[in-house]
Amino acid sequence: VFFFAFFVLKPFMETKFAILNLLSSYMSFSQLIARHLREVHFGKNWTWVDLKTTLEEVDLKMATTKIQDLNTIATLVFHMHYYVERQLAVLAGGPLEGTDK
Repeated sequence: VFFFAFFVLKPFMETKFAILNLLSSYMSFSQLIARHLREVHFGKNWTWVDLKTTLEEVDLKMATTKIQDLNTIATLVFHMHYYVERQLAVLAGGPLEGTDK
């Protein structure tokens, strides 16, 4: 939920309504969310960072290496995928089935 709210909805909440209205005159809200989610994964988003470019040179050893008590890269990516998958199901009209525990 945090990932979805922070990386997908936050830009819309912080954007002035005039800009959102201008964009929404060309796209529906669901199209805007889909576009932003694609950009977070594949590039050209508001953060100037995307998952594909950031992770493309990370190998399995690097992704699963534990550093002190921090989560591994693999764990973080799993959690991002997990929450986005749950939110997409809700946006498709399904119930929220998931937990953050």
